[in-house]
Amino acid sequence: MKNVIAWIKSNPITVLSALLIVFSVGFMGWIKLVKSPALIASATQPQKDLSRLKSLQRQTLEVPPANADDPVEEISGITVNPPVVQAMGQIIGGLNHEADEIRKTALGINQAGHDLLVEGLFPDAPADKRFTAKINYGKALEAMMGGPDLTQTLATNTGISTPYINAGLPMAADEIGIFMAQRQAEALQSRDAALITETDQKQLEGELQRELMNRLLEHAQRFNVYGDPSLGDPRSPNPAFPLEVAPLGTQTRSPAPEVLWEGQLQLWILEDLMQAIALANDVANTRDHGTDEKGQRIDSSVLNAPVKRLIEASLLPGYVGLHSVGGVGSFDSTRGRSETVSYGPPAGGLTNQPRETKLSDNFHYGPTGRGSNQIFDVRHARLRVHADYQRLPELFNAISNTNLMTVLDVQMTALDVYGPEVLGQYYVYGAGDIIDVSMIVETIWLRDWTKDLMPETVQQYVGLVEPASGSVAPGGVGAGYGGYGGYGDDDDDDF
Repeated sequence: MKNVIAWIKSNPITVLSALLIVFSVGFMGWIKLVKSPALIASATQPQKDLSRLKSLQRQTLEVPPANADDPVEEISGITVNPPVVQAMGQIIGGLNHEADEIRKTALGINQAGHDLLVEGLFPDAPADKRFTAKINYGKALEAMMGGPDLTQTLATNTGISTPYINAGLPMAADEIGIFMAQRQAEALQSRDAALITETDQKQLEGELQRELMNRLLEHAQRFNVYGDPSLGDPRSPNPAFPLEVAPLGTQTRSPAPEVLWEGQLQLWILEDLMQAIALANDVANTRDHGTDEKGQRIDSSVLNAPVKRLIEASLLPGYVGLHSVGGVGSFDSTRGRSETVSYGPPAGGLTNQPRETKLSDNFHYGPTGRGSNQIFDVRHARLRVHADYQRLPELFNAISNTNLMTVLDVQMTALDVYGPEVLGQYYVYGAGDIIDVSMIVETIWLRDWTKDLMPETVQQYVGLVEPASGSVAPGGVGAGYGGYGGYGDDDDDDF
């Protein structure tokens, strides 16, 4: 036993590396296999190396007892042979290098395209930048619903780059009324009203309906997805605007640092969801969508897109595993929304756990079993769309290929495209079986880059630091946006 302890003391790097490998192989393997196709070629090598390590640790050693009358003690799973130790060191060194490369890849994926509302806003949220952040937040939300011109203007004026989905609304009822009245008047001019029979009247109505449908189809080709693109005043946003507006946008007072952070994180998550829709619907128009009867190229639009209409995109409150069990399995069928079970904040509860602590899966949170921990935070988002049933995998793949997102839960309802909710409101979806889809999406945020941006109150909320002695701990989720119920902003000045 003394020999074993001596070996461990003389090889601390080897022992620590082994612990880190056991911890990281699960999550980092997921990054490699699912989120970084460029690394798939060598995906099986870490498992082979781990198997080799286990085989090298199968040696059994007989240790003399402390008391000569006691039997010899056999200890298995150790290595005392110098060549074996050297071989293990080489394997562990390679695994550590591999883990470091995967970590860099994951960080690159996680950070890409996530600009701050204002440069230098976090972690201290200077008072002179809070108003600018609030304004930029509203502009960014509206830009994502628009086209390339809006996003280019946003990038030029604020430095914020966002995806866009080129959303629009169907023709308005009054516009259709004017169109139909004009077409009917034109048709009647070429006929003698006194000689029009009932058959002629039905024929005229049929012609007008076909013209209307052609007009609706022509209008639909202007957009890549249906959705109300007008946010209005963020303090009292347009209720039909499909992107959730966080209290950062709706508050009239100067936002507290934790409210700024929650709004920033919510914006990043919405950007990822919109990027996935843009990818699925080929908003950039890079794929082949065939040609028309004249042989001309057909551009991407609502009519040939898998996602037809964006109903809602929002962020569920609370960090999964710390303050919430997330949204899986808790859809409210009457609203397509989910309620979140609230926990109290960890109040520094993670600070006493070493980084190399092996993560335990908790499948109450979802099929991935992932919850917030010392390495990354987990937030669940809600997305509801009308989509082509046969092409739903295209949306799932687009979500999976965007940042570190995973679809956890899906609820589907058949949709009558000729009913009052769709064609009755002049939505034209094109061919295909259309369904109403609500889903819960898991998003991952690596603390290697987010922790230094988090305001102190947020760091306390997620357990990165202990609350200061005598401070008021935050309330449960729902006491304030994102659960920062015990923290308030001393700045009560209105904008």
